[in-house]
Amino acid sequence: MKKILIGGMTDQVGGIETFVMNYCEKLAEQGFQFDFLCRYPCCAFQQRIEQMGGHVYFLPQRSRAPLAYYRALDAFFRKHAADYAVYWENDCMMNNVEPLRYAARYRIPTRIFHSHNSDNMDLSLKGRLRGILHRRNRARIDRIATDFWACSPKAGAWAFPEALRVGERYRIIQNAVEVARFAFQPEVRAACRASMRLDECYVVAHVGRFQAQKNHPFLIEAFAKLAQRQPQARLLLVGEGDGMAAAQAQAEALGVTNSVIFTGFRQDVPALLQAADLFVLPSLFEGLSLVAVEAQAAGLPCLLSFGSPAETKIVEAVTFLPIDDPERWAAAMESAMHAAAPRRDVQAVLQAAGFDLAENVQLLAHFFRKTMEDGKA
Repeated sequence: MKKILIGGMTDQVGGIETFVMNYCEKLAEQGFQFDFLCRYPCCAFQQRIEQMGGHVYFLPQRSRAPLAYYRALDAFFRKHAADYAVYWENDCMMNNVEPLRYAARYRIPTRIFHSHNSDNMDLSLKGRLRGILHRRNRARIDRIATDFWACSPKAGAWAFPEALRVGERYRIIQNAVEVARFAFQPEVRAACRASMRLDECYVVAHVGRFQAQKNHPFLIEAFAKLAQRQPQARLLLVGEGDGMAAAQAQAEALGVTNSVIFTGFRQDVPALLQAADLFVLPSLFEGLSLVAVEAQAAGLPCLLSFGSPAETKIVEAVTFLPIDDPERWAAAMESAMHAAAPRRDVQAVLQAAGFDLAENVQLLAHFFRKTMEDGKA
């Protein structure tokens, strides 16, 4: 069996990286082999990749050394393309599709672009330039990709022209999770809350990289209004990123430093979701948030912005709000606190909605096997 080459991993753990590892580790158990092509100095989950038998190949960053980048890209595919049946690019936008282009040039038979977002995350001048490249590459992605995947219809529309969003080559791949791993466990909740000294607190949780898309300034302002009325409230901010220092300064300026907990990167997100009482995601936009699925699997009530697609709502305890008024979010958080109910086991609901990882892994395994058996590989 030839291998599958994965592109799009960064040097930080985020939704894409977690999604990729969730699927690849399960597929590796069925005999599929994965290598990774990384455009950063280090790769998220590298140890886990190597533990499942994969190898990480590193490229220079195009923005810092463009000539070295293209030379390395050509040398890699010239040497290794024959080893792979599939190149699977996971990304938020198409500003850099050069690995996919070289995969086509060196005739890797199946070449997938998998869209994981629904807009441009970078609002800077550089981000706007990337947006121009995205639109240009979007218009001709069918020249280099054979298959077009997305985490939601909204993410599909961002990445692919309408003519490509039909037929067998276009697929919605669910941001599925190991439902049982997130199912509510009272003993885990109690232990996690005790270890973080949250026993008497009302805990509002958010998991996400500190970048403009996740809208942390709005969330902290809304929480500060809640904390004025409910001093036992705590905001748990899980993640890291360039915007973290600004978020910490904002919390200090609003007088809620002692009520906002910046955890940084954590590997125990399932336990933190058990410890929480409410999950919030006031994003400017989302493809389909993996952590929102995890929060629902944990039985948490969720407040999401309309930036999240409607498909994100799997269970009833999900409310969508506009992000035009922090006071409205504060009131919604307070209402959720007063309406708190015992957590329900929602495993069956997520499974019925198609968000159980085991079922989705089987669908991808079938696709990859058929691709190889049909001779495309």
